[in-house]
Amino acid sequence: MNRNKLLLPVLDISVLIFWGILLLKFWLTSNLDLLMHPEYGWLAIAAGFLLLAIGILKGIQLNWRLRQQRWGYINEMPVVTHVSLLPPVLTSALLLLVAIIGLLTTPQVVSTSKLVDEGVSKSLALNANVSPSFLPATNPEDRTLIDWIASLNRNPEPDSYIGKKVKITGLIVNETQLPEEYLLLSSLVINCCTPDLYPVALPVKLPENHRQSYAANTWLEIEGTVISDTLQGRRQLTIDAANIQEITRPDNPYNRSW
Repeated sequence: MNRNKLLLPVLDISVLIFWGILLLKFWLTSNLDLLMHPEYGWLAIAAGFLLLAIGILKGIQLNWRLRQQRWGYINEMPVVTHVSLLPPVLTSALLLLVAIIGLLTTPQVVSTSKLVDEGVSKSLALNANVSPSFLPATNPEDRTLIDWIASLNRNPEPDSYIGKKVKITGLIVNETQLPEEYLLLSSLVINCCTPDLYPVALPVKLPENHRQSYAANTWLEIEGTVISDTLQGRRQLTIDAANIQEITRPDNPYNRSW
């Protein structure tokens, strides 16, 4: 077979195999939760096995046809063309390159720069994207950050929560528009996959130290009580921190909205 005619099917088979291996790698290394909602993880795993199986079968088929051609049973193999904007070989090469890069790198948690870019400081505690039907934990101490956001979407009056105990974890946002004794504790919420991540945050009043004592992108566990403070011209549910502890990044750093 002409080498130019052989290049495209070899690339196509490589794309199938490498993308199958990539999806299974994310699963085996517990990185799928960094890329998509946990409810959809099984789809990625199934796709990984399916792509790998199809790639192997296509490879066996290509090898068998090459043998038939060598033995003289067939003169030419059928040429399969792609319907694409770019030349077929270039399209397959790009897909293969992306898969190889994915295999050589490790997914990372989106940093707080994403939160700032999304304008979390403009909304502070309230974020309308959190489903109002989301039912937060009954016990205030058991509520996550997104539980508190969901509660605020159902009842946005900060005074309704004054005095309630809080124990939440989150990521520090470098927010310079707040007074020095405040920081924003944030989290990213995932609906489907990483591109649709959106930020939520709660302001935290620090007990003694100024905000500069806490570096951005640091994970904190904060215990305290709810107070009502006026920040950026309006009353906000604020966590009056009694205990602040730096923690390691959770295995699943994103919250679900449902």
